[in-house]
Amino acid sequence: MRERIVSLTKKQTVILVVLAVVLLIIAILGCFLLKHSSGKKDKVYVQKVSDILNEQKSGSNKYMGVIESEGNKEILRDPERKIQEIYVKEGDEVQVGTKLFSYDVDDAQNAIDSAKIEIESSNNSISDYNDSIKNLEEEKKTADEQRVKEIEYEIRENQNKVREEQLNVDLKKAEIEKNQKIVKSGVIVSTVTGVVKKINKDEKDAQGNETPYIVIYQNDKLRVKGMVEEETARSLKKDQEVAVRSRVNEDEVYKGKIVQIDLDKKAENENEMQGQGSEEKQNDKSSKYPFYVEIEGENKFLLGEHVYVDTDLSSLDKKKGIWLDASYVVNADKTFVWVENKDKSIEKRNVKVKELDENSNKYHIISGLKTSDYIACDMPGLYDGVTAVRNQSDVDYKSPLYKKIRNTANPIGE
Repeated sequence: MRERIVSLTKKQTVILVVLAVVLLIIAILGCFLLKHSSGKKDKVYVQKVSDILNEQKSGSNKYMGVIESEGNKEILRDPERKIQEIYVKEGDEVQVGTKLFSYDVDDAQNAIDSAKIEIESSNNSISDYNDSIKNLEEEKKTADEQRVKEIEYEIRENQNKVREEQLNVDLKKAEIEKNQKIVKSGVIVSTVTGVVKKINKDEKDAQGNETPYIVIYQNDKLRVKGMVEEETARSLKKDQEVAVRSRVNEDEVYKGKIVQIDLDKKAENENEMQGQGSEEKQNDKSSKYPFYVEIEGENKFLLGEHVYVDTDLSSLDKKKGIWLDASYVVNADKTFVWVENKDKSIEKRNVKVKELDENSNKYHIISGLKTSDYIACDMPGLYDGVTAVRNQSDVDYKSPLYKKIRNTANPIGE
C-alpha cells in the first residue's frame, strides 16, 4: 500500500511538470504572437524629406501676388512742332536713353544758319560805322563851325546805326539760342526702363481731352500686388515686413514691406489671383482687396511674374542643404532618423549632423539622408519594423504603439 502511494505521488509530479512546461510554451507563443500581430497593426506616417522642407519654408499666411509696375511714364508732345520720325512701336522694351521719336528741326536749323549770316553782316556793318565815326572825329578837329555841326550829325547817325545793328545781333543770338534748344531737343529719349504701352497718334481722346503721345509701362520700379480676403484683410498691417518668393525658383526670396492695403477698393476681377494659400480653393463669395508690397534692394523678378507673399519671415533663411526640424532627429548613442526602407517599414538610419540652429530648432544634416527619402517623426515607443504609410488616414491610432504613447503622456495615478 505504501509503495502504491509513493508511485502515485511520482506520477502526479511528472504530470505537474509537464503541465507547467506546456503552460510556459503557451505563454511564450502568446507573447510572440501578440508582439507579431502588434507589429503588423502598428503603422506610422512618413513624409518625403523634400515635402517637409517645403512646408518649413512656407508660412501659415501665404498670399498670391503678381509683379507689376509702380506706374506709367507719360511723354507729352509739343503740339506746335511736327513729328519727323517715331523710333519705337507698342510693345517695345526701352531703357533709359532709348530714342522714342524726333521732331522736324529743319526749320530751326535753317533759322540758325540764317541768323549766323545776319550776325556776321551786322558785325561787318558795325565795324564800318565805327570806322566812319573814327574818321569823322578826326575831321572834326580841323573843320569850321558849319562843318562841325554836319560832322556831329553824321556821327550821331552812325552811332544810331551801330546800336540798331548791335540790337539785331543780340536778337539773332537769342534766336539762335532758342533754335539750338529746339534742335537739341529734337530727339526725345526715354527717362525710364519699361515697355511702350501706348502711342497716341491723335492729340485728343474721344471726349476731347489731351492725351500723352507715348505711355511707357515702367518696370524699373517694380512692386508686388497681392490679394487678401476680407476675413483676413485686417490681419495685415502697413509697414509689415514680408518675404516675397518666386513660384518658379523657391530659393529666390527677397524681403519686402507692405506699403498699402486698399480696403476701399474691392477687386474687380476676384479670380485674378487666389488669396491666402497657394493652391487652396477660396471662398468664391468672399470679397478680395488689393495690397501692395515694396521689395527691398535689387531683385530678379520679371514684370507680370507670379510670386508668393509670406508673412512668415523664416522663408528668408537661404541656408543650403537639409535643415530638418529637431522632432525628426534622435540623439542617442548615435544620431539617427526613422527612415522608410525598401520593405515599406521604418528603420533607424544613422545621420551626421553639424549643428542645431537654436533659433529655428533645426539640425543641419550633413550626410545619411536624401531629399527623396521618406521619414517619420520620432515618438515614444517607436521601434524598427513598424509599417510605414504615406497617407495619414491609414494610421490606426488605437494600435498598441499609440496606446503606449497615450499611457506615457497620461500615466495612471497622475
